[in-house]
Amino acid sequence: MGRGINGAILKLLRAEDFPCTVTKTWMHSPTMKALRISSPEFLRTYTPAEGEYLRCWFPDPDHPAKEVMRGYTMIDIDPKAGEFTLLFLLHQPAGPASRWAETAVAGDRFEASYYGSSPFSLPPNKPEGFIFVADAAGIPYVNALADQLADSFPLKVWLLDWQPSHHQIPLRHHQNITIEWIQPSAETLLEKAQSTDWKGWYPHLVCEAKVLLPTRRYLLKEAKIPKDFMYVHAYWVQGKEMGKSRELSDS
Repeated sequence: MGRGINGAILKLLRAEDFPCTVTKTWMHSPTMKALRISSPEFLRTYTPAEGEYLRCWFPDPDHPAKEVMRGYTMIDIDPKAGEFTLLFLLHQPAGPASRWAETAVAGDRFEASYYGSSPFSLPPNKPEGFIFVADAAGIPYVNALADQLADSFPLKVWLLDWQPSHHQIPLRHHQNITIEWIQPSAETLLEKAQSTDWKGWYPHLVCEAKVLLPTRRYLLKEAKIPKDFMYVHAYWVQGKEMGKSRELSDS
């Protein structure tokens, strides 16, 4: 089965595809669906950490001869069983991955690549604490990192308040974690960043791309935070598809 130019490029970059099978599904919240995934070959080959992302290939409902790549956060990884969980935000308008996940059932299959991911590690100069800027799509990542960090560091979580239903997505609670919902605009986020003392604090920007860009620029140019002392991953772009695609053809 041919995979088109994007598949060929990823192969050249040593991005091996691994088969994945859905073993169980349930609603994590009214707008987020959980899929338990079996991929023993993948977990025999690599040892991903909680919170890393996996590049998944899903069928494009509008184009049967095409697949699209989207990245999702791995949680509850069980190497011995060869399983992990992915959480899918169900939203409108729905993209190909969200549409696929909404109807996914046990037995459904897809391929995935581990290319480009790496576990988070503490910088040599340990921070005073961490500030997470996220929205619903980034909550699985925030929860995974909170499990690793909250016992040792204070964590401030700023969540972009796109939809009231997003408040029902479970968040980690800990005495060292403070959670605040804020208006989802670039101006509001930038104003909040400008009124914050960032000295010693490590930023994690894991939200919509257009909202985070002014704040990222401020942190780098005015707050003088080094690039290696922050983590930036735009999980989605409002009004635009985000990810590669590949054509399927018999060969």
